Amino acid sequence: MRKSASAPKSRVRINAKQILQSLKHKALWIENFQNALVSAGTTKAFETIVGYGCPAEDLLSLLDLSCGGTVESAMAEKIELSEDVESLVRQMLKTAKKIEVLERRLVRKPGLKSLDHPGFHSISTSLQSYSKTLEQDAYELKGNYSVRDMPQMAIAWLVAQVAGSTGKPHYSEVASLMGAYYKARGIQKPVTPTSIEKKTMRFRKKHRLAYTHIKNMASRQFGKLQDQYIPWSNNVTLKK
Repeated sequence: MRKSASAPKSRVRINAKQILQSLKHKALWIENFQNALVSAGTTKAFETIVGYGCPAEDLLSLLDLSCGGTVESAMAEKIELSEDVESLVRQMLKTAKKIEVLERRLVRKPGLKSLDHPGFHSISTSLQSYSKTLEQDAYELKGNYSVRDMPQMAIAWLVAQVAGSTGKPHYSEVASLMGAYYKARGIQKPVTPTSIEKKTMRFRKKHRLAYTHIKNMASRQFGKLQDQYIPWSNNVTLKK
């Protein structure tokens, strides 16, 4: 028997000014963000996303993470560390091969007392074994992401959370909120719904499992909220 589609979520009426005023002590940029929304006439974008189920403080935190460079810088550090480890692994493997050559020469023509020690003959094997472990660690640290993925990842993370908690990606509203965030932070960066959608879809195409996981987590966390306004989640702390 075919399951019937779930009914679309109904929107809760909220007041952006009232909510943002109650949260402005959480981070210094929130008041400027509210002013930017008002001056651009886009307070409805905030009210729509929160009204459909995304908690206000979680939304602000996600904006800060996605637009403030936190996601990009954190992943860039991981990628840089991963690349340094990979470089070390290559050097270790080269060293192991050189030691193996010496070991073979010692078998044919002994004479180097310091290298004729029994412990020396296990060094190449140990290096190779440790190199494989480090190589796996480096892969897990970086995953299959690249530096070019970072801007797409930050935006896709925000969109996935919005889509999971509200039922729709709300590209237009997300673009309005990102524009207001950049203005509040004094950043000159044009944002359009089309650019947000394209970057999200590129990331989703390349990293479908990651996007789906983020969306599903948001859906399980927020998607079944009752039709009542929940001011914010206690699990999120905004940066000052």
